[in-house]
Amino acid sequence: MRYNDSISRVWRLMYTKVVNKLRPARVSPTKRKCGHPCEAIAEFDTKNAVERKTGTGSGVPRAAEMWTSVPVPAFRGEFCNHLPYRPPLFDNFRTRKPRAARGFVLLTAIWILVVLLILVGGFVAMSHSETEIARNYEQRCSARWAARTGIRRAQAQVLSLVAQEPYLALGGPQMVIDGSNDQSALDGASYTAVLQDEAGKLNINTATATELAVFFPTDVASNILSWRGASSASGVGNEYYNGLPTPYNCKKAPFNTVNELLLVDGVTPAILNAVVTSGGLTLRDILTTSSVDSNLSMTGRTRLNVTTLTSRNAPNGSVQLNSQLNTLLTTFRISTATKNAIQTYINNSASRRRRWKSPADLLNVPNVTLSQMAAMYDRLTITTNSTVAGLVNLNTATPEVLGALDGMDAATAQLIVQYVANQGALTNAGQLFTISGIRRTMLINIAGFFTTRSARFSAVSTGKGASGMSQTISCLMQDELSNGTAIIRTLYWHE
Repeated sequence: MRYNDSISRVWRLMYTKVVNKLRPARVSPTKRKCGHPCEAIAEFDTKNAVERKTGTGSGVPRAAEMWTSVPVPAFRGEFCNHLPYRPPLFDNFRTRKPRAARGFVLLTAIWILVVLLILVGGFVAMSHSETEIARNYEQRCSARWAARTGIRRAQAQVLSLVAQEPYLALGGPQMVIDGSNDQSALDGASYTAVLQDEAGKLNINTATATELAVFFPTDVASNILSWRGASSASGVGNEYYNGLPTPYNCKKAPFNTVNELLLVDGVTPAILNAVVTSGGLTLRDILTTSSVDSNLSMTGRTRLNVTTLTSRNAPNGSVQLNSQLNTLLTTFRISTATKNAIQTYINNSASRRRRWKSPADLLNVPNVTLSQMAAMYDRLTITTNSTVAGLVNLNTATPEVLGALDGMDAATAQLIVQYVANQGALTNAGQLFTISGIRRTMLINIAGFFTTRSARFSAVSTGKGASGMSQTISCLMQDELSNGTAIIRTLYWHE
């Protein structure tokens, strides 16, 4: 009995540990009969389970009865083939999962944690990016509205200048409007606006080859004339531009913007950005495509076209004065002899089809004095057009722009600039004839280039937010009259 009891205890221990580790799938105990005590164990376990479900048993584990009633002599110290079935030794026994299953669960938990960390990190990064985008957008909006405030200040400045005088005087080539002392609520933002008179620049749509050659090489000046369609130009045409890696046609029409010059062969950003004035202005700053002036006197009266003020001689051969010319000359107290000389010059010019440069051609009449020409120049014209493009404002042009005009030299240009600085802005172009030191012949050649008022202005405003972010707006505006009231019309806006 001692030997059998020892064998039973050893078998029970080995069976419990080995089978608990292997734990294979449950197989019906009736599938095979091997005569091994494990079948008896299965039968006891099945019977115990049935009693527990039906309530017929005592509910007490039947392990004691099982081990006392199982025949042991058949056990020879080896396992049978029926080991795939492992009956639970006790009803309340909790089995442990194998190590492989526990490792898989741990690995799954780690992966889930990693995925959650990635999602949380992505959400945090996205939230940070969205916050930065919102902050940058706020600062950009602040800078943009500050820049717009600078443009509105520039427009108000133009209206103020036009309302004060019938002429424009910026006090130089440009006016800087500093917003540091502005009382507007800009929430920490600031702006700086630069106002420029377009009439104080050289118009590339009306400039001659000689004028362009002052700032560009001669061949490049010819290319510019060809681009805008000048009939006498000898620059490159479609044959050259169509052969480029990115081909395009020669425009053969006026320029729309100064930057369009970069499409012309030979024009580079370095040329346009080069400083060409003593005040630090670049070539881009002193060129324009939009300068224009109305063909009215400074008081708003219609000018008389001298090329049409012709008349027929009287039957006795005496000069017959044109009625309009006679009225005008009488207003300025011109003598009869001078009136007749002027009328004769006009008639001869018409019959010979001589091309007029400007009304200053009347200085070719010996009896006409500089003071007389200064008085009546603003009332005369040589064209029937309502506007005249390309006129240069004497009050706002730099010496470099004045010196580039045909027939003008650097000394005369400096003389005009100095006169304006000392005597104040000129009220009309006729006052040019009162500047001492300018030769009569030069006045005849250059008087047709000038005006003393402007209708179009450009403004560049740079707004800066509290964080330092900046925004720049460029605007081209025109001064107009609407029902007798001066207004500003925007022609171009870029931001």
